[in-house]
Amino acid sequence: MSQPDQTEPRGAARPNPGQRTEKLLMPNNWMRELPGGWLYWMGAAPPGDEFDVMFFGRGDDPNNPASPEWTMVLQPARDGDLILRNPVTFEGPDDEKHEFWPDCIEDLEALLLQVGRYGYAQPAPGGWKVEATVTAAAARAAAADEDFRHTVNRPDGVGWVFTETGTPVPIAPEPSSQATPGDARGGIRTKVSEQHNRAPRRGTQAPAGGHAPRRPGTAGARHEVPGGRSGGRGRS
Repeated sequence: MSQPDQTEPRGAARPNPGQRTEKLLMPNNWMRELPGGWLYWMGAAPPGDEFDVMFFGRGDDPNNPASPEWTMVLQPARDGDLILRNPVTFEGPDDEKHEFWPDCIEDLEALLLQVGRYGYAQPAPGGWKVEATVTAAAARAAAADEDFRHTVNRPDGVGWVFTETGTPVPIAPEPSSQATPGDARGGIRTKVSEQHNRAPRRGTQAPAGGHAPRRPGTAGARHEVPGGRSGGRGRS
C-alpha cells in the first residue's frame, strides 16, 4: 500500500459538494500574518451577505516584487465570529481560478505554503523555462505529460531548484519583444485581470479583527485540497 505524500496538505476528495467542509474555525487574528508571505490587498462588503471577501497577494517575481504572481480570496464572517467560509480561491500565472475546500485551518495553512512554490521545467534556448503550478501534485501531473519535463520547486520562495537533485535551475533568458503602440514598457509582462487591478503594498496587514470589505465574483474551477482530485486544466 502506498504511503501518503508528505508534501501535500491533508484532505481527501469529496465528489459530493454536500460532504465538503463549508466553514472553518480561525484562531484569533489569524489573518493578520498569514503563512507563506501572503499580504492583504483589498476587499468589499456586499449587502445581504453574512461574509466579507478579502483579497491577498504574494509577489514571487524578484524582478517585479510589487506585483502579485498569485492572488487569493478568503471569506471571513462579518459579525466578528472567527469563521472562514469555503471555498478558498487562488489565481496564478495561468490566469485560471483554482478552488480548494480544506477541512481545517491547518490544512489551509499547509496549502498557503505550497501554492505556486512547485512547477515544472522544460528545455528552452539558453537554459530552462519554468512554469509554476498551484500545487506539487499539479507539477507532477504536468511533468508526467512529457518526457523532457522535470519537476521543480522553490523552497526559499525565490530560486527554482530541480526536485530530483536540489540543484539550481538555469533559467533561460526571456525572449526580447518590441514595444507596441500604447505600451512604452516594451517587454515587461503585465497581468490584467478583471478581479486584480493593483498590487499589494509590502508590509500591509489585514485590518484589526481580520475583516475587510468584499468584492463579489470568484467563480472558477473547483479543486480539492492537494492529495485529492483537482480541477483547472485537468492537470492540477
